Amino acid sequence: TGALRYFMLRFTRTRIITFDMEEALAFTGDTGPYIQNAVVRARNIFGKLEAQGLRVEDLLAAAGELDMDEALSGKEGDEVWTLLLLMSRTEEVEEQAIRAEDVALLAKHAFGVAQAFHSYYQKPQHSVLHAETDALRAFRTLVVDSFVRQMETLLGLLGIPVPERM
Repeated sequence: TGALRYFMLRFTRTRIITFDMEEALAFTGDTGPYIQNAVVRARNIFGKLEAQGLRVEDLLAAAGELDMDEALSGKEGDEVWTLLLLMSRTEEVEEQAIRAEDVALLAKHAFGVAQAFHSYYQKPQHSVLHAETDALRAFRTLVVDSFVRQMETLLGLLGIPVPERM
């Protein structure tokens, strides 16, 4: 359902399209499964943390005590800033989509956010589970939590469900 909805929503309303089931179901590229998979992977991090005996709520509380200037500095900080700034544009993109009567703007934004998360998360040096310090683990947990919350909102607006697993 999510794959079909995203496929239909990602095109402007004036564009003529030819539906391609293989393209719609692909896990790579500008597709619903790619976006859904980003959220599922992020949620799975929380499950793995819990399996290691680390409570997500405790990590998020610890992140609230961090010096964010320090946490957001350096190369990793730059990548996190890119992701956070992109996510912060969601409300603006929603308003643009409403004014233009074009939900494709919101779909493209969701893809961009998922792409930025994948870019950040796929780097082994940014692992939440294998963070070098407790403070870094807490910070990365906060980043993942922010992403999950943002994407649940975005996909909810698009009517795209997020499965428990893929």
